[in-house]
Amino acid sequence: ILDKFNVPLNLSPETQRSLASLNYLIYTVRFKKYQPLTVALNISRETVASIEENQTSYPGIIIDTDSLRKYPEGEYFAHIVGYIRKISDTEYEEFKNYRDEGGNLLYSITDVVGKSGIEKVAELKLNGIDGEMKVEVDSLGARISSVKTKESISGSDIYLTLDRDLQKFCFDTLEETLRDVIIYRMTDAPASEYPISLSDFFSSMVNNNGISASEIYNSQGGVQLEIKSYLSGKLDFAPEDENFKTLYKEALMNEIKEGNIAYGKLILVLFEQGKITLDGYTPEAVSYLSSYGCVSLIKDKLMSGEIRPMDTGLDPCTGSVVISDINTGDVIASVTYPSYDTNQFVNNFNSEYYASLQEQTVTTPFINRPLYEKKAPGSTLKMAVAVAALETGVISPSTRILDKGIFKESGLPYPKCWIGGGLGSHGSINVSEAIEVSCNYFFYESAYRMNHGNANSYEAISTLNDYMAAFGLNSLSGVELTEERKPDMATPSYKEAAVKAVNPNATQTQTRWTDGDTVRAAIGQSVNNFAPIHMNRYIATLANGGILYKMHVIKAIKDVFENTQYTKIEKENILKISNSTLDAVYDGMYRVINGDKGTLRNSFSGFPIKVAGKSGTAQEDLTRSSHTWFVGFAPYENPQISVTVLIPYAEISGSPSAKVAKEIIAEYMGLNYKPENNYLQTTLKK
Repeated sequence: ILDKFNVPLNLSPETQRSLASLNYLIYTVRFKKYQPLTVALNISRETVASIEENQTSYPGIIIDTDSLRKYPEGEYFAHIVGYIRKISDTEYEEFKNYRDEGGNLLYSITDVVGKSGIEKVAELKLNGIDGEMKVEVDSLGARISSVKTKESISGSDIYLTLDRDLQKFCFDTLEETLRDVIIYRMTDAPASEYPISLSDFFSSMVNNNGISASEIYNSQGGVQLEIKSYLSGKLDFAPEDENFKTLYKEALMNEIKEGNIAYGKLILVLFEQGKITLDGYTPEAVSYLSSYGCVSLIKDKLMSGEIRPMDTGLDPCTGSVVISDINTGDVIASVTYPSYDTNQFVNNFNSEYYASLQEQTVTTPFINRPLYEKKAPGSTLKMAVAVAALETGVISPSTRILDKGIFKESGLPYPKCWIGGGLGSHGSINVSEAIEVSCNYFFYESAYRMNHGNANSYEAISTLNDYMAAFGLNSLSGVELTEERKPDMATPSYKEAAVKAVNPNATQTQTRWTDGDTVRAAIGQSVNNFAPIHMNRYIATLANGGILYKMHVIKAIKDVFENTQYTKIEKENILKISNSTLDAVYDGMYRVINGDKGTLRNSFSGFPIKVAGKSGTAQEDLTRSSHTWFVGFAPYENPQISVTVLIPYAEISGSPSAKVAKEIIAEYMGLNYKPENNYLQTTLKK
């Protein structure tokens, strides 16, 4: 680019980059002599005055005002609202032939378009129509006069189904819960709950760019220079190596894990990189902090929000929440954590901020987790299995099954009930009690009975799949955001595809479906994988009695002429479920929260709202904690909302997903409302 535009090579890199960028912008409109071109934004008053006072010295330079995009709640709604940016060549090819009613082209190569979220999917509605202006210029291109010839027409206004305050509350509550779990793991967790050491903390911070290895390498002073100098004697690779950046980060992490860099100095690195303040501490005192002192300081910074869970890269540091209206499919809240500030991407693109987000490879903040993060549902699937078993008659609400701990009927390897690792028993229980205590054995037996004695047939899994599909667990949710990933429902064909994706040479024995696959699928294992949006729709369908609604986040679109088009409520399927089945399943979900043996009875102890819920865990990595789910609806007597919370790698005492759900339900139901005494305030002012 420097060669193409003859940029002098004796200038500083910053100046070279600025000149190259300017020349490239001019090049993009090279055939449109009087096409306005923005070369600077947010210029100072001094610059404005200088240009206006010396207009003859700057022919063709025009100072003008323009509208800017601002996202008031950027981080809270980033994955839903999205952001706009200058159109790319590929996007221009897509949009260049769109015309207004008068036949005029709607897009030019200098336009901005939606890059993600609603901004992208509703681009043609939001865009509007450009105005036109005829200008008179002199021979040098300086503007002499202008005459407006056509007013612009604003794009449509789009109204979302989201509750802004609830969305923010969900995000903040989720972040606070993640923080509390990380602090617990650093200070109080027993060996069984994956305690976090200081070396774990700092190496993970480096891995997720909470501590920038690049800044250490480029440092010119302070503790960072000390660490850089120390590392330089340890490296067996050179800056010219293709993967230098990755190798340098790994080398730094290894030195931290081996205890070769003092933890106090790493805290000072956070200070030097602007991540934390040292109020009440001196740098010298920090450098000599004991391990206990370092943990205490880190805890303080986590509590204050200077260090956020998203910075740490530790388990758990991600999560998602979905809340919907069970009777319409309206998405009331859809939260992704971590997120990012979309204001950094509009008007004046912050490339450093964008690059830092890309380096957060553990927390991947660009992913819309409610739509894209699919995990095994674990025990949260048991209600769908209960409905299938009850409606097909293989069990009744009063049927009792004895939990024998180890289920042998489906063959080796024998699946076990979770209680006592297969050595315990829930006793003889019915379906409501089985949901209450989340008895695996009961659902193994119920699913196995759907084969009606035909060993290794597809009858049982086919029946389960029919009911799962009726709950929306094999299809896209319908939400207007980009949703390309369908749920992964455990079926014989999907198992075969999944096995062959890992092992293309897999044998028929390895890919065939067995009774063991069926009973494991019945407790949310096997190859079942669903995103929170899918699980939320399933629970909403259960809560409203069997109506599968198409979900949506767009409530209405109003054009510039005040014509309003409301999103139509669509029923995709109606599953006929008997009242006796619903009563039995609802009772089981109620018992989960309120029963003497309910798996979430401690999490909701003393809660004044009656809630129906179910927890679920799913293990993905043997070296890490299991994923945790909460699904449920509230209020129990007259359901209004379906609530889904997923926190990966967070199975510890205290059920963090259930804790988040409880706080959200309390907020939605108005339990946190504190009326303001406006009368008293007015009186005091007088």
